[in-house]
Amino acid sequence: MKKLFFAAFFLLSGMLATNAQIKGTNAIINVQTGLSIRPYEAHNSDGNKMVMYASIEWKCMTWSFENINGNVYALKNLFTSKTFASVKPVKSGQSLEQVRYNAEDANQQWEFVSAGKGKYRIRLKGTDFYLTSADSKNNNSALTIENKKNKNSELQLWRLKEQSPTM
Repeated sequence: MKKLFFAAFFLLSGMLATNAQIKGTNAIINVQTGLSIRPYEAHNSDGNKMVMYASIEWKCMTWSFENINGNVYALKNLFTSKTFASVKPVKSGQSLEQVRYNAEDANQQWEFVSAGKGKYRIRLKGTDFYLTSADSKNNNSALTIENKKNKNSELQLWRLKEQSPTM
């Protein structure tokens, strides 16, 4: 009976851990490159390209997570108060652009799919499009969306770093 109780406890706690909501404000960091998502040169204009940049605790590299449902979130940049999306219609290989924040816009809702060990694949809700970093460790390299999950690529793996920048 004791073994059954402990087995059920560990199974249930493991299920809860994978469904835990993301809270606070976080940098979104690519596992392979170590670079974070931010608007190019921290400009706040609509249409500004989204890029990868060396991780620094700046507001322009920090995202507020608004839970939509389950593991789906709308992301708001702390510096610009905007988010990112692909231009419509969504196509594989497109660069992402900064747009006015609207949590109800399905093109701005991102599903954080656990890949284990604190890593995520970030998929545009209801699609097969995944955030993908350029294969570069250079600042200002592109952030794109690809229409397939590449299981062997860490360019589609992301981790979060909680941060509360002052500038």
